[in-house]
Amino acid sequence: MMRLPTAEIVLPARGRFDLRATVLSHGYHELVPYRWEDGRVPTLHRVERLPNRSVYRLLVRPAARGVVLRVTGRDAGEAEVLAPLAARMRRSLRLDEDFADFHRLCRLDPDLRPIARLGVGRLLRGTTLFEDLVKAIAWTNTTWLGAVSMVERLGRLGSRCAAEPRLRAFPTPQQILRAGEQGLRDRTGLGYRAPYVIALAHRVATGTLDLDTLAAHASSLPSAELAETLGSIRGAGPATVAYGLMLLGHYDRPAIDSATLRFAARALYRGGPVTIRRLERRFSRYGQWAALVLWFRQWQDGRHAAALLAAKRRPGR
Repeated sequence: MMRLPTAEIVLPARGRFDLRATVLSHGYHELVPYRWEDGRVPTLHRVERLPNRSVYRLLVRPAARGVVLRVTGRDAGEAEVLAPLAARMRRSLRLDEDFADFHRLCRLDPDLRPIARLGVGRLLRGTTLFEDLVKAIAWTNTTWLGAVSMVERLGRLGSRCAAEPRLRAFPTPQQILRAGEQGLRDRTGLGYRAPYVIALAHRVATGTLDLDTLAAHASSLPSAELAETLGSIRGAGPATVAYGLMLLGHYDRPAIDSATLRFAARALYRGGPVTIRRLERRFSRYGQWAALVLWFRQWQDGRHAAALLAAKRRPGR
């Protein structure tokens, strides 16, 4: 490890915010280049590469109504370094989104009131839409443990962090292309997904698909237009497209995969038959929040929700 400059900046959140609840609302924290440390002061770690090829170690911890971002790396205190890194972490933590209307909706339904009590709604994501889509393609038709392993091996293609050389940033499209399709198969275990990732990296690297512009204007674009663009990506099926819409702040189209169908059959239909169409109809009454309601209805059955609710019930929390 090298001694490099360090700088800190406070990133305020819009509306109610809890770092631990945000991170634990999505399994993303288990995927490199993220690393999560829970405890008295929960901390989210990440390594990030800027266009000038410098790589920085990021540390995020709670602050009043937001977070503190600590950056370590070359010229960390300079505005041209700190500003883009702060903007990327604002995106990944969804600090500019307001979920007050979602929480009001949840309070009207007894099954959803725990969601409102916890104030959840934000889903941790990557710092670029490219990262989000590569990961979504990688975990298609596999177990979560398999996805974590594949993404970890894929992450080894990224640039090393000078502040902590054992860590790497998420690989750029160019770095993935240099590995080649066969290299991805051999080194990551992506299997049949490798050509999909290569095709996406090629479209982004050549500028035929501008994901940064798409993400920047997502809030002003209709869901149907965004879905059409995401659906043009090889390897992005209906569930991946709906998931991508959620990460872009559009929650009207539920992301339904086989795990969601199993959950619905067990918890919502008491073992009865359930189809994607039937589940979509059931949650359509939630309108613009349908996808988020289904996501957190399923999330409530997990260990993270139980732990957060238990902590909230303790005196002094």
